[in-house]
Amino acid sequence: MSKKRLLIVTGCGASIDFGMPRVAEVNQIFETNSRRYVLSNDPQTTLYQWICNQANNANYEYLLYIIEVLAGYLNPANSYLSNFLQPNNLPLVNDTVLHHNNQTITSFDLSSLYNSLVDSLLDDFREKSRDCIANNTTFFSSLQSFLQCLNQEFDISYVTTNHDNILLSALPDNVTGFDTNGSFDRSILMNNPNWNYGIHLHGSVHFDMTGNIQRGYNMHEIRWNNDLSSNFSSNASGRNWIFTRQGNPLPHSAIIAGIDKTNQILKQPFLSYYMILDKLIFESDAILFIGYGFQDDHLNNAFEFIRYDWDKIRKVAVVDYSDNNTASLCGGRHDDWTIGLSKTIPFDSFNMGDGTKSLSGKHHTVGGYRQRCSVEKSSDSSHPLAIWYNGFTKACNYPHVILNELL
Repeated sequence: MSKKRLLIVTGCGASIDFGMPRVAEVNQIFETNSRRYVLSNDPQTTLYQWICNQANNANYEYLLYIIEVLAGYLNPANSYLSNFLQPNNLPLVNDTVLHHNNQTITSFDLSSLYNSLVDSLLDDFREKSRDCIANNTTFFSSLQSFLQCLNQEFDISYVTTNHDNILLSALPDNVTGFDTNGSFDRSILMNNPNWNYGIHLHGSVHFDMTGNIQRGYNMHEIRWNNDLSSNFSSNASGRNWIFTRQGNPLPHSAIIAGIDKTNQILKQPFLSYYMILDKLIFESDAILFIGYGFQDDHLNNAFEFIRYDWDKIRKVAVVDYSDNNTASLCGGRHDDWTIGLSKTIPFDSFNMGDGTKSLSGKHHTVGGYRQRCSVEKSSDSSHPLAIWYNGFTKACNYPHVILNELL
């Protein structure tokens, strides 16, 4: 008898306990690695820090997008935009590499800054990924046991927005689309006879760009490198840029970062990954989101149809972390996470609680569910949804609670 099919979708919250950076911590990584361009009138402040301050300390993905758009605006090929827009008092900067002082910011400067920031992000993830399993053996063992429990009932495929190798290490037999020589081959994905896909939607620490002379030597071709201790050639700095139809420069990088992901997925393997995503959602019987913030529209929009597919009701569970005082869904929680969740997996908050219509099962904060190690779930069997608020680490110790919401 064939198993049901479970699609696991992970975001950064699934990797934090392994030492991977939180979103807020990426800004610190960027600040440390953005010393090339400093303000002429304040050399202790980098251009990146200035942009961050002007954007009210927005998260790093928005900051990358701001840099991209500014670089596009200052691109001479986009000069027609200057008839409508004017930059808001861009500062003069010193280039500490070329030793140019008091220079006007150019598209090249901003594009180079973008490249170096993305490089520093990938370098940081590679460094942390080398030892993250060895440094967290107890949690990794719990993760393996958690997945083994799910695998008793389901064939498992995963889609991750993370760059790390944690899920790959726990599910090493899942198909990524790369052959044994490290070349990406879409036919491996399209012709996979099993339901065991491993989709690194935004790139992986194992992605390299060494080029492939047998394919006409595309120096930007992404290849797979298993050895994280080896020298990688995936740096965006030193490569030319990809220009969008809007005239904005984007880096030739092995990962996708920033808000403008839809323009960055238009190359392999990302394009094939995005195409296979729809197949995985359509064929799944249940979906488990782990540590995903529901802020990537290109991913969120792929799921919405499941609520209107009357031929199959897919169970949906979400593993997340919230403190005891956070409002529950039935308690009127209304924030970016809830808005993103409702757009991805539409639900009725009035049906949320302990899975019954009983008012006694409705907690206005998540503390009641956390204390009982239970889930907040919908009483509407046609739109099943369950939320675990105790974080991923603790969920791995209660696999049957999650499994029961997926069967």
